Amino acid sequence: MNIKRDRRVAEKYHGGFERPSEPNRVVIHGTGGGQDADQIVNWMMKGERSKNYNKGISLFHFIISSDGSIVQLLDLDKWMYHSHSGRQDQNAIGIELCNSSVANQHLYTDKQYESLFWLIFSYIMNSYTIREIAGHDVMKHKYSPRAKKGIECPGNFDWKLLDSELFLKGYTYSNSDQYDHFWGIKRND
Repeated sequence: MNIKRDRRVAEKYHGGFERPSEPNRVVIHGTGGGQDADQIVNWMMKGERSKNYNKGISLFHFIISSDGSIVQLLDLDKWMYHSHSGRQDQNAIGIELCNSSVANQHLYTDKQYESLFWLIFSYIMNSYTIREIAGHDVMKHKYSPRAKKGIECPGNFDWKLLDSELFLKGYTYSNSDQYDHFWGIKRND
């Protein structure tokens, strides 16, 4: 697989903050209303939410298009607010899945899952020890109880596929009883 770099967002908006420590968490998001990364980046560049972006809010590291292509927007050694909790985002990597439904409810494609799992298990985990994988709604609920509830994020994600991938890759994992879509993981070596 290949990752395309697009530096326009980092150059126009805040490029992220220095991490106090290495990332150990991946947060999966869904961006409603776009089929591909170019659409999402072009929407971001129009400045509709520039006040947030200029503060480092709602930015993320990667976007995965419906066709499975991966675009990296920000460097992994930087953090930004993508889960509504700066304290937790400091050690998190944000991955956005494009969803053509504005309500974030269309099914994700097989190519998106394939790219997501490659990105997490073959690319990110090659450099970092990831101990948690979570959906965005879990992060809002778990770490920021006053966050507005709204469109489910990452939407219509098939969490059973993540279960299967963790098992196939040899990870021990636990899905918290308190929070749906939150996995603590440990490599079985």
